[in-house]
Amino acid sequence: MGLIYGGVLAAGVGLVAWTGYRGGQLSLGEDHLTEHMPGRMRQALGLSREDPSLASAGVNTFYGARVEPIFEARCVTCHGPTKHKANLRSTITGL
Repeated sequence: MGLIYGGVLAAGVGLVAWTGYRGGQLSLGEDHLTEHMPGRMRQALGLSREDPSLASAGVNTFYGARVEPIFEARCVTCHGPTKHKANLRSTITGL
């Protein structure tokens, strides 16, 4: 009986941790755990300071050829690196 309880308890704790992590990703972004991490800890874990979401898609992809130009033309003026209207920010590189 104690072994079953321990297994169910461990599974429940694991599910709560996993769903909390995934919820944080949805609401706060992919780097919600490492966004404000100190530099020394970041180096110790081998994480780069560059944001991977800022990588350019390239003109050979559908996003780079069709979608990114629309964002550049219509969205970046209000949601760019310096202005965050409605707390939204574009992550297109080079802007």
